[in-house]
Amino acid sequence: MNLALTTYTAAGVSFSVILTLVFFYVVPALQKMSLAESLTLFLWPSVFRFVALEIIPETAFGGVTAPPEVMTQIALGDTLSGLLAFAAIWAIRFRARYALLFTWIAVVFGTLDIANGLVTSLSVNLAGNVSGVSWMLLVLFFPLVIISSAMLIWQLVSRRSEGLNDKDSATVLA
Repeated sequence: MNLALTTYTAAGVSFSVILTLVFFYVVPALQKMSLAESLTLFLWPSVFRFVALEIIPETAFGGVTAPPEVMTQIALGDTLSGLLAFAAIWAIRFRARYALLFTWIAVVFGTLDIANGLVTSLSVNLAGNVSGVSWMLLVLFFPLVIISSAMLIWQLVSRRSEGLNDKDSATVLA
């Protein structure tokens, strides 16, 4: 079995496990949460996207065989996405009037960065050229980020008529 196939298989298993957890436990719990709580829950995984910075030293020291400029682009995009998510959490926490705008900016930028990272990763066969920590991030952490981003978009769209503190003004599962 080649490394790329192993990576894709492991990532597929991770997606399946995370989606099962989300549908069995998270979605039912959303019915009891305010919009602020649900948005914050789904923003937190993106905050830790700065862990992608580890790919820069791995590229420099031979752990990843891909062009350094590509890896730097991926790492910086993820880091900026994490900072935007962190800013959105703070805005939500203090009920700033721009909190939903910050959340939309974070999710749109993060989603575009995920798409860019996927296209870039495929173009350099990253899945077939990583090991160690980078491999673990690809198969465990990034499926979580992708699913939490999708859930975040779902909450922003389906609960758009709610205020940040409302618990009963909209249907969570719309």
